[in-house]
Amino acid sequence: METILIIGAGYWHTPLFERAKKLGLKIIGVDLTPDPPGRSMTDAFYASDVRDQVKILEIAKSHSIDAVVTGVDLAVPTVAYLANELDLPGPTVEVAKGVTNKLQMRLNCERLGLKGPKFYSAENPKQAMEMGRILGSQFIVKPEDSFGSRGVSVILNAEENQSLVKEAIDNAFKASFSKRILVEEFMQGVECSVEGFVDSSGELKILGISEKRKSLLPHRFDLELTYPCDLGNTIENNIRAYAHKLQKGFKIESGLVHIELMITQEEVRLIEIAGRGCGAFVIGKLLPAMTGIEIYDLFLRQALGHEVTMPPFETQPGILKFLMAPKGRVKSITGLDKMKEIPGIIDAGLFIKTGDLVNSAHDTSGRAGYILGCAKSRARVSTLIKLAEDELRIEMEPVHE
Repeated sequence: METILIIGAGYWHTPLFERAKKLGLKIIGVDLTPDPPGRSMTDAFYASDVRDQVKILEIAKSHSIDAVVTGVDLAVPTVAYLANELDLPGPTVEVAKGVTNKLQMRLNCERLGLKGPKFYSAENPKQAMEMGRILGSQFIVKPEDSFGSRGVSVILNAEENQSLVKEAIDNAFKASFSKRILVEEFMQGVECSVEGFVDSSGELKILGISEKRKSLLPHRFDLELTYPCDLGNTIENNIRAYAHKLQKGFKIESGLVHIELMITQEEVRLIEIAGRGCGAFVIGKLLPAMTGIEIYDLFLRQALGHEVTMPPFETQPGILKFLMAPKGRVKSITGLDKMKEIPGIIDAGLFIKTGDLVNSAHDTSGRAGYILGCAKSRARVSTLIKLAEDELRIEMEPVHE
């Protein structure tokens, strides 16, 4: 029996554990929390910081693993470290840094001549304030190395909101592990994402391109992803060409790739690239329903050293919609089971329960739930998502401060 180490066992990663189980693999799990949802599917489990490379290497050696994978941004450098130390398939340490450290990401793009935002790196709040003044009234501050949109803020009227600028910069430094942040040009346009897999041919196979709907500023997290994008053939071809240049330029020779792009007119510019699949069940549930391909099976077999080839496929439209709840205390929830019974609804779930206190959302952790749907047309899948939303009833009661 082949043994695989999966780093990160949270809710969104359970499909990876399920596919590993179906492939008959012995699963060693690692997660920061002591009892994550994926733990029940492991043969052995360890609670550890996913960035603790030395500790996780010892765990890997004790089980003589045959492969190591993750779906967590923070753990990509750990996967690269283990692959290098144990001579296993996986990204190099250099590649892992390029897809997780946002400064290195920007420098790589400059080297490749690929467009992105104007940017500056700051080591302290005073320096960040100075960089913001250079960029003008609108800019973004973000940690050099974080996750889930934590510490990311958009500044729209810097001159009139110096206290908000200082607060945003402080939040970015708090969320940064390296205690460095980026101050970047605020790009405006249509945001999209590219989901891809680099099979044994070394070529990026694009599984889907989405259009995104984002949260209200000054925060910047996803509310809805619609596949495919509807931006016209010229722009889609430009997106595909840009994605292939990124993959080759960043030397990503295997595995899942998630790319976030900003489209301004017909120009494609990089927001971020990640060396893992899109979260929120996009790779685990939505894209398999849209393409008919169990993508994690290819990913796991490749990590074990097997030759894998992406089969031909046609993609149906699909939507991931995140649910938001108003501020207050949850009084009652009904309709979740009825949502899931609608044909074409792949999955739906909530992160809140009766009695929970809901505050304003500032990042991905503030979402109340999600819906995944798939149909033969964009119009039809949009209708399905609306029907599912109409079944859900979340009753709130005000909280008096």
